[in-house]
Amino acid sequence: MAKNLYTATLEREGDLYVALCPELDIASQEKTVELATANLKEAV
Repeated sequence: MAKNLYTATLEREGDLYVALCPELDIASQEKTVELATANLKEAV
């Protein structure tokens, strides 16, 4: 199985953290970095 590498950026916006994958135009937001990152991985 081939693996693809994607960029993930994290930003804080107010009380939330936003995780973004610019190559796929997918984003996730949550109250913690860990949750935002986990949701982004699931979406990708």
